[in-house]
Amino acid sequence: MKHANPKRTGFLRAAALTVAAALFVCVCSSCGIITIVHNSTPRPDVTEAPTPERTPEPVRFTVEFDENELFPDDNAEIAARHIDPAIKKAVALLNTVDSRELNILNEGPAPAAKARDKIKNELSLKIYDEIERAAESYGDFSINENDYPGVSNFFGVVVTATDALHVDRKDLYLYSDITSEGLFNEIYKLQYYMPNEWLSHPTDDRQAVRNAVDVFNKTVDRVIEKMPAGMSNFYKCWYFALVISAACVYEDSQASVLEPYLAYNVFVNGTTVCRGYAEAFQLLCGKAGIRCDFIAGLAPGTDERHAWNRVYSDEGPLYVDVTWYDKERITDNYFQGGVSYVFMNETDYKAAGYVPDAE
Repeated sequence: MKHANPKRTGFLRAAALTVAAALFVCVCSSCGIITIVHNSTPRPDVTEAPTPERTPEPVRFTVEFDENELFPDDNAEIAARHIDPAIKKAVALLNTVDSRELNILNEGPAPAAKARDKIKNELSLKIYDEIERAAESYGDFSINENDYPGVSNFFGVVVTATDALHVDRKDLYLYSDITSEGLFNEIYKLQYYMPNEWLSHPTDDRQAVRNAVDVFNKTVDRVIEKMPAGMSNFYKCWYFALVISAACVYEDSQASVLEPYLAYNVFVNGTTVCRGYAEAFQLLCGKAGIRCDFIAGLAPGTDERHAWNRVYSDEGPLYVDVTWYDKERITDNYFQGGVSYVFMNETDYKAAGYVPDAE
């Protein structure tokens, strides 16, 4: 399985972008810096020792589906028909995992403060709150720099708000963003687009946007709803990694490199790159009440951008790289000294050569 560049996008960016199809784009704002990085390095070939023959474990995890299930609405049925095969496969694979629970996951350190709490400028706070309210209700937001003649660097004031909102509310970034217009780009407006499409594909059909977001949310909720009962956080994380792996494949094509590849791709489109894998894993962990961090940095042994996750255990932090873990079947080779990129402890993680960005 290859990995790819996790794009760091700000919440403000331009209405249209032009890049070479073999490059991956990170946009900080509509008038801000555009960073271009390569997107091509595969996972290094790793030879794992054969799994020793052993007596099959008894079935420990089960999931039930009702062929005559009555769904509350069409979107719930669409979500179930789409994700149920991945859930069934994940639970079957989960029963091949060694029954030894080697890591006791805990809440970890207190989560970092919200990005909003770090904003000092009162106007930026006002803009943050107004955009958040508007996006939640699929409503309107607009602000004109000319109405604030005493504010210097109005662009920076807006970017401070939108960048913070992007960090705190990734769910809103899925379908909305701020764009600028006017003779000198002095008017900032909330623009909507179909999930995972950039502002080069804006739409005024907000009901269609709302409907697509609803399918995504109900697909994620279905994964949580069908999670086998009685699992510890350790096995919940295994389950999430397996559902994600079963639900999507790595996107090798360079034809659509401008797409953000958020968690939406995993659960709806069935293709993603490393950022999508990591955001999907973080999203599911969050839904299950498990502290999980998204980490971006350099992939082991390369200068290529990559993304993975961190969870916490009684023995210290553990690292999960679902992108490189994604494979047709699961073994417990990692626990026997092999490599499978799930629950790496600090020692093995550093030895593997991951280089995280400064936090």
